[in-house]
Amino acid sequence: MRLEGLIAELNSIADFSGLQAGLVDAEGCVLYAPGAPAYPEIGAKLPAAGFVTLPLGPQDGRMISLFARGTEDAAGNAAVLQALKLVTGRLSERSEHAQNAPELLAAVLEKRTGAGVKKLETLLGAAEAGTVYRLLIARSDADREDREQAETVGAVAAEIFREERECPVCVCCVDGEYYAAVLCRFGPDVADNGAAALQYALEIADTVNAEAMIPVHVGVSSGFAALKELPAAFAQALSALTTGAEFELERNCFEYDKLGLERLVCEIPQDTGIEYVRETFGSRLGSERASEELLRTVKVFLDCNMNASEAAKAMYIHRNTMTYRLEKFQKLTGLDCASFGDGLRVRIALLILQRLGSRSD
Repeated sequence: MRLEGLIAELNSIADFSGLQAGLVDAEGCVLYAPGAPAYPEIGAKLPAAGFVTLPLGPQDGRMISLFARGTEDAAGNAAVLQALKLVTGRLSERSEHAQNAPELLAAVLEKRTGAGVKKLETLLGAAEAGTVYRLLIARSDADREDREQAETVGAVAAEIFREERECPVCVCCVDGEYYAAVLCRFGPDVADNGAAALQYALEIADTVNAEAMIPVHVGVSSGFAALKELPAAFAQALSALTTGAEFELERNCFEYDKLGLERLVCEIPQDTGIEYVRETFGSRLGSERASEELLRTVKVFLDCNMNASEAAKAMYIHRNTMTYRLEKFQKLTGLDCASFGDGLRVRIALLILQRLGSRSD
């Protein structure tokens, strides 16, 4: 376990046990002290008297011992030593958790064991009422069948979640493709767990791209309350990932909850989609270049929640130009994009065109 992780665990243990423990190396140099009265400063030599020590063994590449403030009598020091032994046991359990949780998560996602969910629940511990989970899966754009790239992505994600013991990270292989997966756990105090999960996804994608120069897409599942829903969450995250990539959306992280229309369009057979586009736009849009300009204008207008001023700003054109193009589109197609019904119909047709275009590339 790394030194930062040990310190975090000691602070966590101190919160419920009240034991103020520090860390010292083999030369007696204090690596961490809790800041309580009569404790030495970090970097100082641990006094030979007044403290009880207990070897912790090799940690982060060096021999480390625990220490705590002693008492004036042997019985008191024995009690402190016993408390330190309990701390080492707790640290050992958490170290085992860090090793086993990722393997169990991978086993559940790969459907290698039916008992994996129960074991994972036991390992992660009971969740308080109102806890919500979300699953993130990341996949390399370069080679989906390259385990090494998936492990690189997983290593970056593991570093990001290093202090989050209830958020295991694993690399799994499903249907011949490799993914890095993160099980995020949000307590009831997190007001918007969807936004928090998306922020984690963006951090993973940006860090992998910056440090390993591997372009990745990340899919985020809906929130779920029980780990038995993990397989369904994986299907959702994968659906978000593949749908976002298929529509060539500008962002690289996709939330299942936010891709409702895109997922619906993916279920439409190609022939049906082509007929729907023909029925919606007809053959009156004119030249290909002119029609592309009109369709792009309409798309930006819909993306801006039917706000002509915002759409004009987004396209760097005058508002009057935006109004003229929308009126021209309505005259050619008979569709008023500012109305809910026509706007929805046009948006679906545009998504079908976008999907057909990405498939033909």
